[in-house]
Amino acid sequence: SVMDVQCVLEGCQSEVLRGLCGSIPEAHCFTVVFRGPRRGLDLACSSEAEARHWIRGLRRLQERGQTMSQRDKLEHWIYNTCALPTSDKDNTLCFKEVKSLLRMINIEVTELCFTIQGERRGGERRGRG
Repeated sequence: SVMDVQCVLEGCQSEVLRGLCGSIPEAHCFTVVFRGPRRGLDLACSSEAEARHWIRGLRRLQERGQTMSQRDKLEHWIYNTCALPTSDKDNTLCFKEVKSLLRMINIEVTELCFTIQGERRGGERRGRG
């Protein structure tokens, strides 16, 4: 995620790119450095203009992520987390996907009761486990 980007280094600053510096123009290269133990991503573009375009875009996304309000960050996290388990990309969650999502936020589901539309009687809810 762009939120995990620590910085973008221009040129052949990583160990890998320094080793390739003679075969690739330095102005075509850049490295995306991530927070935590994740390794950096070394990239070489076909032109200097393309590299500048990518660097500028990544830095702008990084700045936007840093200036997001706490509410925006929470909404972003919720949206991304809910989008993960939908394997069939239909924007709905089946029982197995709901169970997987709840496990991601440390809620173990052993039994789920839910309301079946049309089965309400006198304010009662009928569910199945």
